[in-house]
Amino acid sequence: MIFASTEGASPPGTAPIYLASGIAGVDPARTVVRLILWFVAPILVIGVLVATGLLPLFV
Repeated sequence: MIFASTEGASPPGTAPIYLASGIAGVDPARTVVRLILWFVAPILVIGVLVATGLLPLFV
């Protein structure tokens, strides 16, 4: 579930973000790189920490 939470910001699912930033006049490549660095990478690190048991989950 943790890894699946990045579905909208990680490639190849970034097409709508890429198009919207292009329409808005913003550099689409910069927007996608920022999304990956600020959203996808931290979520993946948290997922790896949970999967290895270094970050326990309490329900």
